[in-house]
Amino acid sequence: MKARSYEVDELLSWARCSGDTLIVHLRLPGAELAAGAVGVELVSTSGRIRSTAVVTVEDGVAEVLLDIPRRELGPSTWRLSIQAGRDAGSVPVEVRLLAAPGSPVALLPGPAPSTRMRPPTRRPPRPLTLRLADELPTPLRRALGRARTKARTVVGHLRR
Repeated sequence: MKARSYEVDELLSWARCSGDTLIVHLRLPGAELAAGAVGVELVSTSGRIRSTAVVTVEDGVAEVLLDIPRRELGPSTWRLSIQAGRDAGSVPVEVRLLAAPGSPVALLPGPAPSTRMRPPTRRPPRPLTLRLADELPTPLRRALGRARTKARTVVGHLRR
């Protein structure tokens, strides 16, 4: 029977950086993989990366070791799949990889959670006058703020 997806051993699977290389180690209990080289595909909203990994099998547990240049990965969340054999199609691995530049690397087991919240609404852009005021030197900005406060006070007295 062919697996629909491979589940990872959460405790013994990991990802880490070594210089400019991202190293991913997956422990896949019950995976029907032969020892040797296999094709691995990483897919995200920003693209697709194909690479080769090395599989070792011991006591019915397949261990997959993959090296990827970190510069090829962007801020996206990557899903992994393994080419089980020459004639077989790829089998997804129940794991997500996060490797955004400047952030720690994370290997998250399981499928992506579904969210119940709507995406946040975009705030309207700040008025041009405020954006231009932000570019002024600090003493001038403070003077402008004091003048605005006094003008509001005068307008408030006129309305009474």
